[in-house]
Amino acid sequence: MRRYFPLSFKSRGAARPATLGLLALALALSLALALALALTPLTARAQEPAVPPDPAAQAAPADPVEPVEPVDPVEPVEPVDPFDPVEPVEPVEPAEPAAPANPTAPADSVALVLGEDYREAVTPLPLLAETEPPLELVYIFWYGCGTCRRLDPLVSQFFKTLAPDVKFTSVPALFAPNATWMAHGKLFFALEYLGKEKALHAKVFAAVQDNLDSTGHGGGLTTFPEQLAFAKENGIAEADFAAAYNSPEVERRIQAVLAFVDNLDIDSVPAMGVGGRYSFSISRAGAGRFFQTAEALLEAERARLASPAQN
Repeated sequence: MRRYFPLSFKSRGAARPATLGLLALALALSLALALALALTPLTARAQEPAVPPDPAAQAAPADPVEPVEPVDPVEPVEPVDPFDPVEPVEPVEPAEPAAPANPTAPADSVALVLGEDYREAVTPLPLLAETEPPLELVYIFWYGCGTCRRLDPLVSQFFKTLAPDVKFTSVPALFAPNATWMAHGKLFFALEYLGKEKALHAKVFAAVQDNLDSTGHGGGLTTFPEQLAFAKENGIAEADFAAAYNSPEVERRIQAVLAFVDNLDIDSVPAMGVGGRYSFSISRAGAGRFFQTAEALLEAERARLASPAQN
């Protein structure tokens, strides 16, 4: 049978200091071990060798910058005085057509293009059909046209150079909606009826154009009282002018020219009609070829009339 003998008081009291000493020693060792473990990573990282930089990752050297050319200094602008009045700019007058070539000079051959240099009526309508010879040339003008006024002496010269088989005349352009052109046209035919138009032709040009407005419209001699006063100033009796002005013959001439101009599709002056078939204006043919175009179309109409198909 076992027996347990308890320690005596003396022996238990002697063992307590030893036990405490062992515990203290164990705790000190634990702290030392923990501190050693904590300091090991820092020491290892401090002892790792530095990694050299990658040369490929380094930035490539920048291209050299081209030198900038020096900029000329800007000249100083003189200040504008707001109270200094500005001179008005004069309007530019439109250029006048060049003078036509001398109608008495020998004509060079002219190559004409239908629709560009001249027009051809669908149905010819001669103005002088009742007269002989049948080959006709009609000059179309307006008293208010400055180019017509300057061209007038050359037209007279040109008529003198025409062959004997050509019948020629001058008529005013008439457009029914235009009251001014109609009034000037009626004055022309009234003076022609009295046999006074050629003598007063230049005076009518002056009386009309000296009163044109800045746009080239209006002009004098647009009413019957103005035209009557003009006739009396130039030696025509009032009754004679009034009778001619209201005569059936003057009205017949007006209607004939209205139809003639409309059939040839005249849209500007000065212009010409050949045989009631062809027409052209100075704006189409050109100033330098105005009379040459007339001669070329006269020759074409002469050849047409002489062809067997026309006989």
